[in-house]
Amino acid sequence: NVSKKINADPTNAELYYTRSNAFYFEDNFKQATLDIEFAIHLDSANALYHYKRGNYLMAGDTANAAEAEKSYKMALQLKPDFFDATVDMAKLLLAKQMYPASEALYTKANTLDPGNPLPYFYLGIIAKETGDTLKAKKKIKKTSETNIPSLTL
Repeated sequence: NVSKKINADPTNAELYYTRSNAFYFEDNFKQATLDIEFAIHLDSANALYHYKRGNYLMAGDTANAAEAEKSYKMALQLKPDFFDATVDMAKLLLAKQMYPASEALYTKANTLDPGNPLPYFYLGIIAKETGDTLKAKKKIKKTSETNIPSLTL
């Protein structure tokens, strides 16, 4: 039991992170956020913890978008090549209709993992939303040209 391990070693940030994931998968986003925030308190230089905080906040309530954005920014400041944080920050900016900033992050994500179709798909969405149908078609087509077996669009 992770809670017992935390009681025995209350300054171990990894244990709080582990328990936060368990809470997250139980849809207990409030407790997941509390645990990940304590992990950050113990190890503020861990990009993964900041990224997870952003995810937990967004899963709990999209009204937490501003705080989630801060968490994603911190994760990217600590680890600029963090693909998942780059994609989730881009997705948050896309939802806020901040198309140029979102596009820049999805383009960065393409350089971080060129074989991943996800950034191409969202670049197509951005092109469609900004009225560039031809560019949208090209980006969406690119998603089908990438080869990621675990992702089907």
